[in-house]
Amino acid sequence: MSDAPLYDAHCHWHDQRLNPGQELMVAGLAQIPLAKAVVNGTHPGDWEAVAELAEQDSRVLPAFGLHPWHVNEAPKDWLDQLQDYLHRFPYAAVGEAGLDRWIQGHDLPRQQAALQAQMELAAAENRPISLHCLQAWGPLFEQLQAGPLPARGFHLHGYGGAPEMVASFAAIGGYFSFSAYVMHERKARHRESFAVIPIERLLLETDSPDMLPSVDWLDWELTGNAVFADEGGGRAMHHPANITASYRAASKLTGMPESAIRLQVERNFHRFFLEA
Repeated sequence: MSDAPLYDAHCHWHDQRLNPGQELMVAGLAQIPLAKAVVNGTHPGDWEAVAELAEQDSRVLPAFGLHPWHVNEAPKDWLDQLQDYLHRFPYAAVGEAGLDRWIQGHDLPRQQAALQAQMELAAAENRPISLHCLQAWGPLFEQLQAGPLPARGFHLHGYGGAPEMVASFAAIGGYFSFSAYVMHERKARHRESFAVIPIERLLLETDSPDMLPSVDWLDWELTGNAVFADEGGGRAMHHPANITASYRAASKLTGMPESAIRLQVERNFHRFFLEA
């Protein structure tokens, strides 16, 4: 297997929901060659947690953004706060931003205004921008096409749009990330999309603690690489060390050796997130 390290293009390592699994996570991360994990803040209330984690762990690439789920209750000065964090971390990404018509009470015009402001920030300094989308792929494409966009392009995390839209997004600069969550039987449409992603635009993610992979794809031989319950003992979650499952799934879906996947994802990650 290639010695190339692993890269998680989207996770929430800072999320307090990971607290019950801290020991498992630390043990798991100690055993994998994780080079970088993009840790995405979603609202002003969690940006400082992202910042502190980035200052403590060199593997963390911080990202600060206003998620569409939090647009309605965002403070009036959220954009000023966001600019402050981006100035504090000149290498940080923008996001998680985006559009979402799945959530109850959504206000699409308000989401679009928040996304536009974040697109303009990212474009002005050619920052990476990571985007969320649910049930709003047409409006998202139209807004991205109108710009402005960073010269480096943009990242569609956990891509769930139609396979037929992949070429259009790629043509205007899109990168696409997937996790082993797509290996659930009910996610056949996501696997169809995966199959048509240009290999030079492929990224991998965990979206941990959410998007729990099918247990068949977890590396149970890796100490600490496991799922855990939330503090109430209910919902099962997972942690960033499960990025190994995403690489295994990508190898299965592409037919490429995992060593080749590692090298390709490393090139793609560096090109999008790290190169000026």
